[in-house]
Amino acid sequence: MDKIRVLIVDDHAIVRMGMVALLNAQPNMEAVGEAKNGELGVKAALKLKPDVIVMDILMPVKNGIEATREIKAALPDAKILILTTSTSANDLSAALKAGAMGMIPKTTSNATLLSAVKSVAAGKRTVASEINEIIDSCPNVKAQEIIEEFPFLKSVKMKKESSVAKYYEADG
Repeated sequence: MDKIRVLIVDDHAIVRMGMVALLNAQPNMEAVGEAKNGELGVKAALKLKPDVIVMDILMPVKNGIEATREIKAALPDAKILILTTSTSANDLSAALKAGAMGMIPKTTSNATLLSAVKSVAAGKRTVASEINEIIDSCPNVKAQEIIEEFPFLKSVKMKKESSVAKYYEADG
């Protein structure tokens, strides 16, 4: 079986280094590149054509939403997993609209991150329960409108990787 090739796009070097070490320690995954902002992330994605792109939202030069939109325009089959500290329902909704297949918070466990990368690589949408809670609780964003636009959020099934790591997964 081929390794899942992952590009990491995050403005924090320590996050990139940690993810590279984590991914490269897996027998079925490989970090093939890293970028410190969305602009460099777009260039790296076009050059490397990774299986999965792990993308932060809040970055200088070009944010992850803009980068996701550009990557999806150039590489429609690109699989992008958002890994973020953003608690803005507007940001989270915009990332989904831009074409992200998954979204998990940076507070997630290693096991959940790895599982989310595998799910996105397999073409499954993955949204952490914390992300759904942010969208549901935000008074500025109507959760029902988001669910109507992204029906997979309504039909997700709960999946547990450990007693701590929870996320939602849905096909397509």
